[in-house]
Amino acid sequence: MKNELVLKTLKEIRVFQDPYRQQIIKVYEQSNKPMTAKQVADILGETPSKVHYHVKVLEKFSFLVLSHTENINGIIARYMKIAYHNVKIQRSNDNKIKDEIYTMVENQFDKMKENYINRLKKLPVGKEHFRQNGSLKNGIVYLTEEQMYELVDYIEKLTKETKQYKGQEKYYGWDMFVSMIRIKKQGDKVK
Repeated sequence: MKNELVLKTLKEIRVFQDPYRQQIIKVYEQSNKPMTAKQVADILGETPSKVHYHVKVLEKFSFLVLSHTENINGIIARYMKIAYHNVKIQRSNDNKIKDEIYTMVENQFDKMKENYINRLKKLPVGKEHFRQNGSLKNGIVYLTEEQMYELVDYIEKLTKETKQYKGQEKYYGWDMFVSMIRIKKQGDKVK
C-alpha cells in the first residue's frame, strides 16, 4: 500500500471527489479488508453492476488495487483494497483545479455537518447526554509547523489503530472531522 496518493489532474480530482465513489471508498476504508464489488454493493444496498463500474474507475485511477482473486463456483471474484493511506492534491495555479478543490472541501464539510446534525437529533435531551455522546469544539491552536504535523500524524495513527476495536462491547465509534488551516499573520508569507 502506498503511503500517499497525489492527485495532479482535474480528472483525478473529479474521479476521487465523486460522492458515490466516496461512499465506495468509505466502505473499503471501514472494512479494513479486501472486498469484491458485490460485497460493497450488498453493504450499500446497490446493484452489483453499478458498484462494479465505479470500482473499475477507481482501480483505473489507482485509488483501489487488486488484492487477490478467488474462484467461486467457476466465477473469478476480484478482491480490491485501498491503494493508499492518504490522498493529497498537488497545488496548482489552474483555476479549474482550484474550483474543484473548493467543491470537494465544501462537500466534505456539508457531509460531516449533515452526519453530525442527524446523530445529534437522535440524542436524548440534556447537557450530560451531549457530553457522553459527542463534542463540538472550535478554536485556534498555536503550534509550530512541526507540532501541527505531529498532531495530524497522531490523529491518523489513532484512526488506523482503533479500527481493530470496531464491534467490541466497550468501544464506540466516534465520527471525527478535523479541519486545520494556517492563519496568515501580518507580514507572514504563506507557502
